[in-house]
Parts: sequence; structure tokens; C-alpha cells
Amino acid sequence: MREVRRRTAWAARVMGGVLIGAALGGCGESAERPEGPGSAAREATRRVAEFAGEAGDKVEGLLDRAKMEVGEGKAAALRALGGLQGEAERVVPVVIDALRGAPAEVLEAGAEALSTYGAAAVPALREALGSADAQLRLGAAWALERIGPPARAAADRLRELTNDASAQVAEAARRALKAVEGP
Repeated sequence: MREVRRRTAWAARVMGGVLIGAALGGCGESAERPEGPGSAAREATRRVAEFAGEAGDKVEGLLDRAKMEVGEGKAAALRALGGLQGEAERVVPVVIDALRGAPAEVLEAGAEALSTYGAAAVPALREALGSADAQLRLGAAWALERIGPPARAAADRLRELTNDASAQVAEAARRALKAVEGP
């Protein structure tokens, strides 16, 4: 619960002071559910994104934070950008760029955010698989794994990465390829 309140408070600052007291009150029940690691943080950032839509276009503020912040702040901004309806065109390139050289926490948040855009994110993720940046390739593979069969258009690139110089990227590509191609 403390994590939900902390992330929600951070998001309020990101969004220029938008009043989201109701989000704090509404997160308690969801945050208590045993949905796995990070579920409370995801719930808080989802609620913040909902309130951003109600308060006007705060997407630009979140995009700016995703570009400028580092570490946990960048990860929280990326999570808040996940799944914003009708925003794939603006959000996907910024999130992909945020994965370059990123630490694991940011990669995880970015992959999570990108996967919420499903097939709309696949062309950019497919292109990211060809990057010289191993962290970007890793994050793209993680996102494609989460997207699953709708990411079938990236299967050829994932197959190439199964022999990547980075063992971590190669393993992520194998898992993503399995998820994309299905059983």
C-alpha cells in the first residue's frame, strides 16, 4: 500500500499537481490483491493515467518525464504511459527511445508499457530488434513476448536474435519467439 501511495504521489507531481486524491483512496483494495510483483505500482500508475485523461491532456508531461527522468522516475513515467487509448503514435517512439542503455527496472516498465499497445507497437519494436544497443534489443524482445501472437510480424527478427552476442538478449528472443509463434 505504501508503494501505491508513493508512486501515486510521484505521478501527481509529474502531472503538474492534478488532484488525484480519489486514486489514493481507490487503490487500496486493488493493491491488496495478490497479483504478483509490482501489481500495486501498476495499479497506481493506471489510475493516474485515468485521472490524467479526466483532467485534460497530461500526456505531454508524462512524455517529457519519460525523456528526462532516470531510474525509478523514468520507470514510473513509462508505466503511466502504458495503454493510453489513442496515444500509440506519440507514446511508442518515446518509450522505445527510453530503453536505450536502460537499467533493468526501466526495461521492465518500458516493455510493460509497450505491450499494452499490442499490434500498434510491433513495427517499432521489430525495428528496435536491429539496434546496436543490447538493452534496447532486450527490452523490445520482452515487450514482444508479452504481446504474443499479434507480434508475429517480428518473428523473423526474433529468430535472428536467438544467436545474439548477448546471452541475455538471445534468451529473451527465444522466449519471445515461442510466445509469438504460439504452441
